[in-house]
Amino acid sequence: MKNKQSEQALINKSKKDIKDFGEIYKLYNQKIFRYFLVRVNSKPTAEDLTSITFEKALKNIKSFQWQGVSISAWLYQIARNSLIDYYRKEGKKKEIQITDENNIKDESSSIETQAIEKDGATIIQNIIDQLPKRERNIVRLKFYEGMTNKQIAKTLDITETNVSTILHRTMKKLHELLATM
Repeated sequence: MKNKQSEQALINKSKKDIKDFGEIYKLYNQKIFRYFLVRVNSKPTAEDLTSITFEKALKNIKSFQWQGVSISAWLYQIARNSLIDYYRKEGKKKEIQITDENNIKDESSSIETQAIEKDGATIIQNIIDQLPKRERNIVRLKFYEGMTNKQIAKTLDITETNVSTILHRTMKKLHELLATM
């Protein structure tokens, strides 16, 4: 959303009339879907988890308390919990992998350009895969999901300062790893 006041107004509107929740859904549906798709690498599962997330959000919108943080942080927290529940239910203990999000090809770009972009994305993904899990998650939320440090802190239940410190150290580490390639 463009500003906190319009987001807060949308939340209040949704609390009064659940039909207005559709606006929140339209704004965040694709972002939450991509969040799941990157983590489960299955479109049907990502769709199911997105649906579960918005169902939980709709069910709990009336109890949502505005704390000056974007509603997306709340939605990502629900999504994160839904993902944890999914893995528990499925008995999956494996690491969450980054998938290639460059599957959609720009028809106007050349084959050479596509190959270079894919190689670059693969190199970056391989480097990110070398990071500890916590750092990988923060990098994903920051750069793949476009979240602010404040939203990441709320989602991961850590301080905003901690997010900044981890990001700073992680970016330094990524630069060093890239330099060795």
